[in-house]
Amino acid sequence: MQTHRLFSTAATILGLTCTAARADVYMELGINKRYTQSSGLAVKFDSGELNLYLRDGNIILAPCTSDPQLYFYPPHLFCPLGITGFVAWGDFNRDGVTDANQYWSIDAVVGAQIIAPSFPQECALVSGPPSKLPRPLRVFRDGAVTVFHDLRSPQVIQYNIAVYEMIRRYGSVRQVETIVTTGAVTVAGNLSVTVSGVDFPVPVVVQVPVEVEVDEETGLPIPVYAETWAESMRVAMQANAQISSVYTVGGTENAIVLTELIPNGNDLSLNMQINLGTPPAGGTVAAVVPINSLNTTAGVLISSPAGALKQMNEELVTGRYIFQFPSKQSPTTIPVNLAVTIVPNLDAFNSNPRQKGTGFRFTSGVFSEGYYEMDPRVLNNITWTGNDATNIIPGDQIYFSILNQSESRIEFPPTVPQTPVLLANPAVQNYTLPPGFFDVGDQNILDLRYQRSLGFTRSSFDRSKREFRMNVKFVDSYLG
Repeated sequence: MQTHRLFSTAATILGLTCTAARADVYMELGINKRYTQSSGLAVKFDSGELNLYLRDGNIILAPCTSDPQLYFYPPHLFCPLGITGFVAWGDFNRDGVTDANQYWSIDAVVGAQIIAPSFPQECALVSGPPSKLPRPLRVFRDGAVTVFHDLRSPQVIQYNIAVYEMIRRYGSVRQVETIVTTGAVTVAGNLSVTVSGVDFPVPVVVQVPVEVEVDEETGLPIPVYAETWAESMRVAMQANAQISSVYTVGGTENAIVLTELIPNGNDLSLNMQINLGTPPAGGTVAAVVPINSLNTTAGVLISSPAGALKQMNEELVTGRYIFQFPSKQSPTTIPVNLAVTIVPNLDAFNSNPRQKGTGFRFTSGVFSEGYYEMDPRVLNNITWTGNDATNIIPGDQIYFSILNQSESRIEFPPTVPQTPVLLANPAVQNYTLPPGFFDVGDQNILDLRYQRSLGFTRSSFDRSKREFRMNVKFVDSYLG
């Protein structure tokens, strides 16, 4: 058992508090768990994590339908401000894709006020409630963002935003490989993507045709930018049976992301490479190929999920956690201490050995060979138990959705953009799935997610979440 206490003078605490009140500092800590139910009483732990995210500074986007772009443009009907900012580095919108070298319509920017960017070695979890969690814990990632604003004025200012993230994982982890595309195509032809690795003894080559239109007024080709041809590449890769049998293909904008379907360790040889196809596409893309991918999340295979859950429960407990970050005043000598409190939360049926027979589980329907069966032609009332006054609080939210088997898309509700159903309140214990959205024979994943957003100060939040899932098979029943 390890504990660590911090001692600060009253003047230091007061000074940091006053400064933080003026700054745009946001910090969230989440203890996140995912479970899968395979029968009436069998709920298995899949994976979990301790996730800390801190940001000092902010970018406020203006209404604009054409963000982001690779070039500057003036105001127009659907983008009243036009381009006002240039992101030189970082992923400011937390979508997992770098926003570097992109132009955006930005209303305002607030730079870091008290936390110094790009000093991950000075960040640490220094104190927490008594548990087996090692501390100090220094496994932080630097996600600093650099943006220039306002491009409409003669004085363009560089803003630096501090972003730090720490993730400690438990259980098996699916490997994630990401390639960030770049370049414009101005001559029609093919691009190709080659996927290689342990799962592909013979590398898989996918050809992607790129059509280029000509501007009727100027007679010049209209460039096809990476955001467009990357989407064509994602679609082509999804349609390839060899790739889709092992990985989901996802990503947004100019990023292509492979995510392992079933955790199977980490394949260091996994790679995506973009090249010119046959016949080759032409244009500025020719100057930037080949483009290779990066291993963005290392895969981990854990043989004992129960052991991983035991470790997680022993390390991550409710209580107050204190983190240390580098100050702008003196990054290496004067730390800024920020705290957040984790409170009791919902957990799965039989996941706590001290409270056998309690916890969340789905209570309706019939399971067969690990699948929850529903007839897609009738109303299906899905019920559950375990969310009650002992583990939910006002402000918690509960979301219902049904995913495709690869978990890359929400099949229900069929909204654009993809958004799960937000239920009325966190105490709700049922949802009725209407008929007509699926076919007999479909297999999907039902996902019920509890999301907490509990603020303890103006800048620190408990953002823990729980996901409860079932593999679903739609069948032809007597009722249908």
